[in-house]
Amino acid sequence: MTDGPQETAGDSRPKFLSGVTGIVGGVTALVVAVAGLLTAYKGLGPSEKPAKAEQQVEAAASVPRPQTEAEAQAQANLPTSYTGTWEGNAVTLAWQNGLWVETTDQGDQPAVVLKYEQLARTDRMTNVINRDDNLYVRWPSGGGAVEKSEDGINWSHYYDVETN
Repeated sequence: MTDGPQETAGDSRPKFLSGVTGIVGGVTALVVAVAGLLTAYKGLGPSEKPAKAEQQVEAAASVPRPQTEAEAQAQANLPTSYTGTWEGNAVTLAWQNGLWVETTDQGDQPAVVLKYEQLARTDRMTNVINRDDNLYVRWPSGGGAVEKSEDGINWSHYYDVETN
């Protein structure tokens, strides 16, 4: 007999490779465990479904309803330009390229321009919104008192306009 280690039938590899195999197996198990934890954590996080649902509701609300032929004809006959005075400065409110454009002449200073998206328009009232400033504005389609609101519920006098 020899004094060296004896190899058994199942241990035909050197001990060095046996140790490396154990390390590789341990690292693989660790990577799989961390990946499983990350997946579980992502599954427990807040869902983005409510935000998407709110966006869909808002998008649906902003889609204009189809107009009847009578409504389209009535809108075609409505004024597309108004003038008025705000704090002593001339104001023009005009329909340009699918938006209501409010231009306020500031004398020596550059004109202030706000653009509004039309929400609704009838022969009685025009309703618009400036989404950048969250400012709702409405006025009688035939001219009169322009009103503003930050919430679309509580309105205050803004200025007066007349048709051109």
